[in-house]
Amino acid sequence: ALDLDAGGPAITAGTATAPRLGWPTLAQVLWAAYLAGTCIALLRLLRGTLAVARIVRAAPPVTPDAWRGVASREHADQLARQGIRIHLTQHAVSPFAVRWPRPTIVLPAAALQVFSDRQLRLVLGHEAAHLARRDPQRAGAMAVVDALLWFNPFVRCITARLQMAIEL
Repeated sequence: ALDLDAGGPAITAGTATAPRLGWPTLAQVLWAAYLAGTCIALLRLLRGTLAVARIVRAAPPVTPDAWRGVASREHADQLARQGIRIHLTQHAVSPFAVRWPRPTIVLPAAALQVFSDRQLRLVLGHEAAHLARRDPQRAGAMAVVDALLWFNPFVRCITARLQMAIEL
């Protein structure tokens, strides 16, 4: 900056020195590592979310005559009246529930052949309980926390235990 005060030093002609590029500070290295890890974790989370969305989108709804018995058919009808859709997928996945864009329970197609009527009713009740307690939103929020705090193994341990407690 130029100091044009009368009492200031005189401006002399000289060469301006360019800022030197040196080694990054420890704080810069740590910040870069945190950002890289967070980006990787968020990309993995996005990839998983898109995979689940593809499965849900491709899964056709269960037809009423596909149910094994009266109990599971009645429970499915009750869930439909509550606005919960039930879809089948050809993928080998565990039954799961998603809340967005619409509450949906996704069952593997093999479940209708393997499970009894009572077992299907229990599976539907279990997944409907997840939707009622808003567990998919909680799992999504915890996944974001995991991604932001990827460097902390205790956070991953807590979220894994919380997920297991919710399943039990």
